[in-house]
Amino acid sequence: MSKVIVVESKCGSLNIDKSRQATNRSNLEQDKEQWQAIVDGDENNKIIPTLVSRLEKNFEYYGFLKKSDITFTEVQKLAKAYLSADPWLQINYCRDSTRQSIDECVQTATLKKYVNDTFENIANGKEVPFNGQIVSKRQAVGLNGKQVKSRSIDAVGKIDNFEVKIFQKYSRVSGSGQTHQTVETQNWLEEVAKIKNKKMLFVAQLDGEEAESHIGALRALINKFDNIFVGNSEQVIDWLNAKK
Repeated sequence: MSKVIVVESKCGSLNIDKSRQATNRSNLEQDKEQWQAIVDGDENNKIIPTLVSRLEKNFEYYGFLKKSDITFTEVQKLAKAYLSADPWLQINYCRDSTRQSIDECVQTATLKKYVNDTFENIANGKEVPFNGQIVSKRQAVGLNGKQVKSRSIDAVGKIDNFEVKIFQKYSRVSGSGQTHQTVETQNWLEEVAKIKNKKMLFVAQLDGEEAESHIGALRALINKFDNIFVGNSEQVIDWLNAKK
């Protein structure tokens, strides 16, 4: 999948929006090539499962008794319909950038540009705050025998002698999913507050109107800790740079 990272300012929300749109345009150009290959008879094309899943969602509408009745011929028909669609509509048929974990990449790229180049995203589950330690998710599950309350650390970096551990979220509008994200952030802050190592800086980097609306309440949870910070990308950049 092609990710296009656009970092034009310290504003994480703006960078994410521009990166999503640029990535969708890139996805469209790539997918048009794949649609044509399918029309031309490529039965092993990598995006066939995506097209099949779209047909399966409304298989009765397409005249099938069951999902398994869908054949390559119908996949070709769908790909041909995409290719012949008005370009104004085609962008809605390509892979969606929101499913490519692009937001965290943009937030980290923003820190890399405006703080220093040590910042990078790490694999999900590689580092998790748990009972006053940083462990892997597998270790944490082994230690408590059940689901771990806190989410993983999304990105890491260094400021002088400090290690920086970052939790990242982007949310524009309110809803049940966004409420869950706020609870996840609170759980993460509660776990990092248990860690006594003052050579570690912990940051919740929250971008988007909905996510940023909770910054004040979340800061109240950690106002006694000078090594923990909650803010949007611009605020995080300023806070980290002040630690140099």
